[in-house]
Amino acid sequence: MAAQASDFNIEQQPSTNDVQQVQYQSVGALKFQQNSISAGIWFGTRGSEVQILSHRPIISYTYTLSLFEPIRANCWWEHKLSPVLATIYATAALSRISFPSLWPVVALALLALIVCASYVSVLNDLTDAEDDQASGKPSRWPGQSRIYPALLLAACLAAGCSFLLLWRKDKYVFSAYLLCWLAFTLYSARPFRLKVRGVWGVLADASGAHLFPTLFAVFLLYHWTRAEQTAAWVLVIALWSFAAGVRGILWHQLEDAVSDRKIGLRTFACLHGTKAAERLALLALLLESAAFMAMLG
Repeated sequence: MAAQASDFNIEQQPSTNDVQQVQYQSVGALKFQQNSISAGIWFGTRGSEVQILSHRPIISYTYTLSLFEPIRANCWWEHKLSPVLATIYATAALSRISFPSLWPVVALALLALIVCASYVSVLNDLTDAEDDQASGKPSRWPGQSRIYPALLLAACLAAGCSFLLLWRKDKYVFSAYLLCWLAFTLYSARPFRLKVRGVWGVLADASGAHLFPTLFAVFLLYHWTRAEQTAAWVLVIALWSFAAGVRGILWHQLEDAVSDRKIGLRTFACLHGTKAAERLALLALLLESAAFMAMLG
């Protein structure tokens, strides 16, 4: 019996090893999955949502995500482009335009705004590099070559100019899209750098991040469908998007107020204090809410 028991244990040992091997492989797969997820976000899509395809694309997708990390798509895809898309559908509903016919407008607006937003992200990181280093914030270009960001900026500018040439005969679409670029160039680049000029930085950021992109999308819809523009609707859209932009940039300045004060950065929140910034943000929220109710009515 003892010999049989010993043989039984010997026979069971490979099974135990097999279980351990499976567990080890599972842990290894989990680690690989975690590494893939932590690679970053591109256009609001996490690595875990791409992994359902196969094992081979995971590596290529992860590498692609890291390449496009400098454009900071996770900062503007959901928070800034989603409201723009919402206004396209709202304007179409008001003008009784069928939703299935909107996909060319949506695709074109997204492509044009992605190019502009990528330009803004790279430019802002480059112009903020010294301030970020002085305040102890992590920089996206710490001591690295400027060739890659310069190429990104050149590519974005070339694509943006192509869009402007395409819409040169429509003054509303052309002007709104051009102002998207100008607002953030004045906001970030020296010698203007409105970011550190108090309320001018608030106005520039709110206009470049929300007001002009929203107006551009609405005008593009009118341009594409040949629908008649509604002045009252455009005015309400402008007030709503601008107020949302003011609230957003003030919230951002309040979050960075401590580090910005360390280096003497002259943002609105640093110049006038957190209380003044909070009061202005509250007024912007009230205006945003009132304009939104007008849109619904």
